Amino acid sequence: LPGAIVGEWSLARPPHVLATDEMEQAFAEAQLDAYGMASHGWFFWTYCDQADHWDLETCFERGWLRKGLLEPRQGANPGDNFNPNAVP
Repeated sequence: LPGAIVGEWSLARPPHVLATDEMEQAFAEAQLDAYGMASHGWFFWTYCDQADHWDLETCFERGWLRKGLLEPRQGANPGDNFNPNAVP
């Protein structure tokens, strides 16, 4: 969808899901890959929260989100992938 943006996502899952750091990283990457292919951007739920999986700073500190994620990509242009003739 041209112009679509994903909002309010996090790494939170049901309490019975016990995940290793590697599983948290894979979960984060899967979400970011999906959002990267299907939208023009995203918003993480919050920067600072008591629940670790909702807290952006903690997700970076624990390595669940990759370093450099918030840095602009070299040569990235927001209009590069827009195709007005694409069929939704």
